Amino acid sequence: MSLFTANSASPAVQFHAASGITGAIVREYGLYQKQDIHNLQAYLIGYNLHQTRLVTWVSKQIYQAIAVISKRGWLEASEEEQDVVYNHILQLLAMGDKEKKIGLSLAHAMVDEFSSRGKASSVGLTWDFHFKTKNSFEERHLRLLFEAALKILHEQLGQLMANQGQEVSGAQKPLLSLSIMLLESILQWDFSSTSMFLDLKAYYDASDLSGLTIPFPFRSTCLGRNICR
Repeated sequence: MSLFTANSASPAVQFHAASGITGAIVREYGLYQKQDIHNLQAYLIGYNLHQTRLVTWVSKQIYQAIAVISKRGWLEASEEEQDVVYNHILQLLAMGDKEKKIGLSLAHAMVDEFSSRGKASSVGLTWDFHFKTKNSFEERHLRLLFEAALKILHEQLGQLMANQGQEVSGAQKPLLSLSIMLLESILQWDFSSTSMFLDLKAYYDASDLSGLTIPFPFRSTCLGRNICR
């Protein structure tokens, strides 16, 4: 952590410090106390939050570090411990635009890291480990992150509808795009069973829905009045 504070003006050092922390935690996970790891994740989130001049590729590396650290200890963690980063995300999404942007970016990093679509980091763990963590994350947090992203998208669209004819603010543009990208990534998730998909044609007689399916766990969310109308 001292690398960040001592060299906070150097993007290259920030990037490599985040990469080094990730590698060290993955290799030597058993040597650290869980609370120390949670404190490190909180520190990295706070660093991204309070540093006003972080370049995008450094921020992304820090988000990835948080996600990789979370994934490395996932199978050994209690449900409460698995919820640590998710709870941070919810707190960020309940705050201002800057915090929402960080929350959405961190959520996206978590989805990418736990997915099986080639976006996970190469951290020297077995295929079985990746498979088990993916299924667990899918079961515990994926739908919740989907609903949280959908809420942000609805808020942004509501503001646009209320101010039709006005130019979209600079703060709204990244929140719109980040929420859409997160939702897209979640809907592209390689779900563990094809039986988890629901054909929308069974509910809506519309030609433009032909062949469109949604993950079964998201049925109540996607078929709500606020979505399909």
